Amino acid sequence: MRTLMRWVSQPRLSTAIKLRPAIMLSAAIMFAAALPAQAQGLPDGAGKETVAGICTQCHSLAFVTESRLSKADWEYIVTDMIGRGAPLMEDEIQPVIDYLAANFGKAVGKININTAKAIDLQKNLSFTPLEAEAIVNHREKNGKFTVLADVQKVAGVDAKKVETARDRIEF
Repeated sequence: MRTLMRWVSQPRLSTAIKLRPAIMLSAAIMFAAALPAQAQGLPDGAGKETVAGICTQCHSLAFVTESRLSKADWEYIVTDMIGRGAPLMEDEIQPVIDYLAANFGKAVGKININTAKAIDLQKNLSFTPLEAEAIVNHREKNGKFTVLADVQKVAGVDAKKVETARDRIEF
């Protein structure tokens, strides 16, 4: 019986050993293919791939893109995540902090609702991509906004978000 068991298990073991490199390669290809899909929701820039590959191991992409923090706050967060085991190399740390601060930093000053691009409305006023596009499209079709109530009436835009951003909107 032992001889039979040794004979039955031996080919399986050698087959598994032979297939291990192929399995590892397949896993690496699947991981690499997933990175571009994750990175599609991020603005271009140095550090984009690192953020997509490292941050999304523990957080959803929305967690990163919806956060609006100062550069000092992003530096604290990145340092904290490294302390918790985020696998960032020394030369990746500053580009990641710079990328996060540039693309997901706190708004500085007021945003002119009549001249801002959709991406600026997203970054600085926390509108979703659809809301920002709706504002730009409405403005292009109907002309400039003159009062906050006009922006609140745009179809597809959350009026509460407009009210929340009122101190950062200028006409």
